[in-house]
Amino acid sequence: MAARMTSESAGFAVGQCYNSGMSATAKQRDINGNVAATPVAHMLHTVRDRLLTGRGSFQLDDQKIDLSFKDGQIVHAASNDPDQRLGEIMLKEGMIGINDYLASVQAMLETGVRQGEYFVEAGILEPHELKRGIRIQMKEVIYRLLLWEEGTYRFRWGDPAEVSIELTTNLYELILRGMSRCDRFSRLRDVLAPWSRGCAINTEINADDARNIRLKEDETTILGLVNGERTLAEIIEKSPYADIETMQILFGMKWARIIALVDDDEDEDSLF
Repeated sequence: MAARMTSESAGFAVGQCYNSGMSATAKQRDINGNVAATPVAHMLHTVRDRLLTGRGSFQLDDQKIDLSFKDGQIVHAASNDPDQRLGEIMLKEGMIGINDYLASVQAMLETGVRQGEYFVEAGILEPHELKRGIRIQMKEVIYRLLLWEEGTYRFRWGDPAEVSIELTTNLYELILRGMSRCDRFSRLRDVLAPWSRGCAINTEINADDARNIRLKEDETTILGLVNGERTLAEIIEKSPYADIETMQILFGMKWARIIALVDDDEDEDSLF
C-alpha cells in the first residue's frame, strides 16, 4: 500500500484560505491565521510551495517573531525573546565566554554599540565568525517558532527586510531540525500513531530541495530504515537510538516532507 502525504503538511486548508474571499491570485491581501488551527510548519510549506516573497509576523502573548521570505525561502528571522539575543546564543554555543558577554552588555549600555560589532571590534570574533553566529541565532529563532502550538500569524506580500546577512539554509532542513526538537510525547503520538502503519520516503518532494537537505548522522541512519515496507513500530525497534529520539526524528522528517505516512482513514481536508 503506497504512502501518501496528509493534509497537515500540504499548505493552508482550502476553507481557511478562501473563507475570507481571497482568491488564489489575490496577492494584495494579507494572510492571517491561528497557529492552533494551522501549525507554523504548515504555513511555511505554503509560502514555499507558492514561492512567495514577503514578511511573516508571529505573536504569542508578549513574544514576537518576524520572518522575511524570498521566493519561498526564509532569509531572515528576528525575535524579541531575551533568551534569543545574539550574545545569549553565542554564549550557549561556546563562541564567547561569560566575561566577553558581560563586557559586551556593559559596552552596549555605555556607548550604544551593537553587540556583534563589539565582539569584532574587541577582537573576540572574526567577521566570518560573527556571520556564523548571526545565522545560528536566526535558526534558533525559527526552531523555537516551529514548536509553538498557540499564537497568531500574518503574512504580507512585498519586499523582504533589507539585511546584510541572509539565512541560506533550506526550508525543509529548518523544519526537520526544529520539529525534531519536539519532546512532548502526546504531540509526537498524535502525528505518528498508529505505530502499525507504514512509512516511505516521499518521492513528491522537489528534487532540488531534497538534494539541499543536509542530514546528520542519526537522521541518515533513521532514513535508511525507511523502505516502504517497515511500519513505524519496526523502524523504532530497529533504530540504534532511544525510542523517543527516533520518534522525534521521524516526527521532524514527517513535517519536513522527507517521509510520508500511510493513513487511509484520514480526511484529506482535516487540519493538524
